[in-house]
Amino acid sequence: MTRVTIRRKGGKIVGFEADSHAGYAPSGSDIVCSGISALVQSAVLGLEQVARVQPTYHIGGATVTCAVPDSLTAEARERADMILETMLLGLRAIAEQYAEYLDITQREV
Repeated sequence: MTRVTIRRKGGKIVGFEADSHAGYAPSGSDIVCSGISALVQSAVLGLEQVARVQPTYHIGGATVTCAVPDSLTAEARERADMILETMLLGLRAIAEQYAEYLDITQREV
């Protein structure tokens, strides 16, 4: 099961971690894992290239971690929010159909 933890501060997403393979199918043909991976990696790219925010992130093995800097302008924060909340919508859509393979938790930091 993939576990995604969304970290919020003041209601805003300030980071996330996606860990472990979904286990829906063997590695390399797991559509659930592929969907999750595409969403979280696209969020990192979107933060960098669309929102022009430089997150701290690590992508390796079956883990992706990402943290957004605290010192964003209001405009950059709004762009980052759109990207991160859209990622979460996509993850929730996957979790609705494949609940036994994806667990999403949110916590205030």
